[in-house]
Amino acid sequence: MAIDERLLGALHVEELQAKEVHAGHDPHQIFQASTIATLLGGVAFLEAYTTGDEMEGDLEDWHPRSKSQYRRIFADAGLVACGVHCYLNRALSVNAVELELV
Repeated sequence: MAIDERLLGALHVEELQAKEVHAGHDPHQIFQASTIATLLGGVAFLEAYTTGDEMEGDLEDWHPRSKSQYRRIFADAGLVACGVHCYLNRALSVNAVELELV
């Protein structure tokens, strides 16, 4: 069975922390966001809610984060905003037109 090289690149959480690329982030944040960015071959719809949003319902296992925290996590992982809850990886974003990028 062949190993996807993109996946290997997404799994170096400890190395990224050691290089302070993702300093201050929890390991699960780095792994999840950087894995999405690494494997992304199109647009990702990531519906995330912040501490500033009024939410109702089940908040069990919800991680309260501010808008700035989410933006930093996504940007540090290589995700570029391109619409409402939509993100591209950096490689794809270079081909986006100006009005696509937020």
